Amino acid sequence: MSEPVAAFSLHSPLIVTTMMLASCGLVVAWILRTFQIRSLRLRSVLITGVLLQGAMFARIPIHLGLWESNSAGHVDVVLDESSLPSSSLGGLPNQASSFDACVGEMANGEAVRSAENGSALGLLGNGDVAVLGRWFAAMEWQRITTVLWFVWAVGVLLLVTRTIFTYLRMLHHVRRLPLADQKWQRDWRTVLRTHGVASRVCPVLQSESVGPMLVRLPDQYALVIPRAFWERLTDIQRQAVMTHEAQHLSRRDVWRQLAARFIATIHWFNPVAWWAVRRLDQTAELACDRAVAQRGNEYSAGFAGALLMLVSDMPAQNVHQVACTAMATPPLTRRITDLLHPSGHKDSVMKSLALLLLSVVVVMASCIQFRLTAADTTTQDSRAEVGSGDALPVIDDAELAELVTLFRSLDDSDGASKQLLALTESTGGKLALSGYIDQLRGDAMRSIKDRAIEVYGEAMFEKSPEGLRLRDQGKADKWTNAARRLDESVRGIQAAASETVKQLDDSSNAGVLLKRFLSDKEASIALLLFEMDSGGDPVAAFINKALTKILVQRGDGQYQVIASAKAEAEKEAAKFETAALIAKRLKKQLPIFAGELDMTDETSKRFADYLNKPLMSNVIAIELANKNGATPVSAVEKLFESLESACQETANGLRLRDGEVRDKVDELCMIVDRAETLVQRTGERLIEIADSMADDEVSQRLAAVMRQDLLATLVAAEIPYSDSMAGDELRTLLTQVLEKGDSGGLVVRSDRADELSEKMSELLETCRSIRRYAVMVDELLEQMADQELVAKMGDVGRYLILDEVRRYVESARPDAVTLVREHLVQDDGKGTLTLRDSSRVLIAQLTRQADRLNQASPADDF
Repeated sequence: MSEPVAAFSLHSPLIVTTMMLASCGLVVAWILRTFQIRSLRLRSVLITGVLLQGAMFARIPIHLGLWESNSAGHVDVVLDESSLPSSSLGGLPNQASSFDACVGEMANGEAVRSAENGSALGLLGNGDVAVLGRWFAAMEWQRITTVLWFVWAVGVLLLVTRTIFTYLRMLHHVRRLPLADQKWQRDWRTVLRTHGVASRVCPVLQSESVGPMLVRLPDQYALVIPRAFWERLTDIQRQAVMTHEAQHLSRRDVWRQLAARFIATIHWFNPVAWWAVRRLDQTAELACDRAVAQRGNEYSAGFAGALLMLVSDMPAQNVHQVACTAMATPPLTRRITDLLHPSGHKDSVMKSLALLLLSVVVVMASCIQFRLTAADTTTQDSRAEVGSGDALPVIDDAELAELVTLFRSLDDSDGASKQLLALTESTGGKLALSGYIDQLRGDAMRSIKDRAIEVYGEAMFEKSPEGLRLRDQGKADKWTNAARRLDESVRGIQAAASETVKQLDDSSNAGVLLKRFLSDKEASIALLLFEMDSGGDPVAAFINKALTKILVQRGDGQYQVIASAKAEAEKEAAKFETAALIAKRLKKQLPIFAGELDMTDETSKRFADYLNKPLMSNVIAIELANKNGATPVSAVEKLFESLESACQETANGLRLRDGEVRDKVDELCMIVDRAETLVQRTGERLIEIADSMADDEVSQRLAAVMRQDLLATLVAAEIPYSDSMAGDELRTLLTQVLEKGDSGGLVVRSDRADELSEKMSELLETCRSIRRYAVMVDELLEQMADQELVAKMGDVGRYLILDEVRRYVESARPDAVTLVREHLVQDDGKGTLTLRDSSRVLIAQLTRQADRLNQASPADDF
C-alpha cells in the first residue's frame, strides 16, 4: 500500500507536475494577457511549455527551503515494513523515525491522556503509545490517499473509455459515409499538392450535417463535409475551407492535439491543463486561418463568409457546438477580424526577443523540479474579460458606410427601421447582417449563372432592327485581335496534340483516355482556358500574376494597392517617374547621337537604327533609373560619356569598339526586339487595369505609371513566353506523364496513370460542357448585326465569347446596397423609404441572431 501514499505526497511526481502545470499556466496566461502576443509561434511555444510541465515526471531537483526545518516539518508519509506493529504489543519499536512527527505529537498526547485515565493503552510505555498512535494516523492517511488514487485512476479510465468509444462511434459513422462528388475530390487533391501532402491518401466524404472537419482513420485521413452546406459555398469558399483543412494535415495538428489531450487526461482534475489544450487548439485554428489569408483577400472574405453561413444556419443552443465542429474553435468575432485584417500578425523585434526569452524560461522550467516545502500556492483569479475589440464584418467598410447612410434615410418612427439601423452598431449585428447579405449575394450569383449568356448578352449588346449591336464599339477591335491570338495558340496546341497522338502507343485506360482527349475538337480550348498558366492570353496572365504582389481587387471590381505594399509601390512609381523624364530627353538626343555613328560598320549601323526607336530610349531610361541617386540630367550626361568612350573615331564617324561593347549593344537590341512584339498588347492591358484603379493617392499614382509606355516596355521585355509557345507548354505538360515504351512509342508512366485518368475524365467533361454552351453562344452570335465581325473572329470567336461570359459572371457581384434595397419600398405619404411588410419578420430574426452572436464571444479562461 505504499504506492498510493507516495503518489499523493507533495514530492510525488503527479503532485509536483500538477503544481508546476498550474503555476506555469497562470504565468503564461498573465503573459498572454499583458503582452497581447500576435505571433502564433510564440503562443504555441508558451502553451506547449505549460503542457510539458505535466509530462515531466523526472526532473532536475532543486530544493527550496521556505520554512525552518524541525521534527514536525515533514509532510511526506512513507510506510515501511519495519514500522508496522508485530503480533505482540511488546514488539512495537520505541522510535518514531518512520512516521510523521506532527501526527505523532498529536497521537502521543492522546496516548498520555488515555494512560492517565486508566486506559488499557496505559500499560504501554509512552514511546510505544506514541508510535502506535502515529501508526494509526498513518494508516488513516493511507486510506485517504488510496481513495484519492482510486478516484484519479477511475477518472483517467472514464476519460480514456469515453475517448475510445467516441472515436469508434465516429469511425463507424465515417466508414458509412459516401464519397463526395469527383469535382470536390479533384479540388481537394489539388489543394493537397499545393501544401506538399499529395502523397497521403485522404478522400473527401460527404455527410448530412457533420463537418467540415479532418478525421484521422486507422489507415488514412479523411475530409468530412456537410453536403447541403458545401453545395451552397462558392468555389472560392470551398478552396478556402480546403486550404484550412490541408494546413491542419500539413501541420500534423491531429497528432499534436492527441499528445496534448494525453497529458490533460493524466491531469484531468486540473483546469489549467484543459485551458492549455483549448488554447493550443485555438492557436492551431488561427494558424490555419492565416494560411487561408495568405492566399489573398478574396479567400479571407470567402472563408469568413463560410463561417458566418455555418453559424447563421444553427439555432441558438447549437452555435458553439457546430462552430467547433466546423473549424471554429476560437471566438467567431476574433477569427473573422484575424481573417479580414491579416496585417499586424508580427510583434516588434524587441518584444519578440523579450517574449522569446520568457518562452525559453518556461520551457526550461519543465526540466527542473522545485521541491517546495511551503503551503499551497496562492490561487489567482481566472476570470477573463470579454474581448472589447470590434470585429469587422464580411462586407467591406465602404459598403457598410453606404448601408448606414441608406438606413438613416428610413422612416425613423418605424421600430423595424430602427432595428435595422441598430444592426450596424454592434459586432453581432454586423455579422448577422453580413451573413444575410452574403446569402442574398450567393442566391443572386446562382441566378446569374443560370442565365449567364442571356445576362451577358443584355450587358454587351443592344437590340436594333438589324440585330444585336455592341454597346461599346471599341470591343470589336479587341475581339478581333484576341481571336487572332487565341487562334494562334489553338493551332499550336493542336499541332502538339496531333504529334503526341501519333506517337502514343498505350492501350491502358489512362492512355486511351489521353488519346481520346487530345483528339477532341475542344481539347485546346479546355487546356488554354482552364489548365495552362497562359490561359487564353499569356500577356494578361503574366501581368495579373505580377501585380497580385502589390494589388488586390475589391468587391466593387476596383484595384487597390495592398496596405503593406504601399511603400514599395510609391518607391517603384518614383523610379518610373524619373525614368519618364530620362526617356523624354533620350528620345530627342539619341537620334542625334545615332547620326554620328559610322554607317559603313554593320554593328554601328544596326545600333544607329535601334537608337532611333522610342523603345530603345525606354529600355535605356529604365536601366538608368534603377541606379539610385542619379538625376535625369546627370544620368543622361553619364550615358553619353559612356557611349562616346565605347566608340572610337574613324574617318566615317564613331564606330563601336570590339568585344564587350558590341555584346552589350546586341543584348539591348534583343531586349527591344522582344518588347516590340508585345508592347502594344501589354500597354492595352495595363491601361485597362489603370482605368479600374481605386481613387486613393497611391493607387492613382501607380495608375499614372501604368498609362506610360515605360512600364509596358519593361513588362513586354520580361514576358517569358509568347502565343506561339502554347504548343511547347502542352509538350512540357505531357513530358511529366509520358515516357518511351519498349516498342519506341509513348506510354503513360505507371506512377501517374491513376492521376492522369482522373484528369482526362475531368477534361473530357469540360469539353462536353464547352460544346453545350458553345451552341448557346452561336445563337447569340447569329443575332449580331455585324456579321463581318463574327467572320473576322472565325471559329474561335465562339470560345472567346464563352470565356468572356465566364469572366463576366465572376465579376457580376451585386453590391450590398442593391441587395438590401429589395426589402425597401417608398412611402408616398411620408416621402421616405420604409421596410416592406414581408421583411419585418426577417429584421426581427436578424436582431435575435445578432444577440446570439454577441453572446457567442466568450471570455478567455484566464
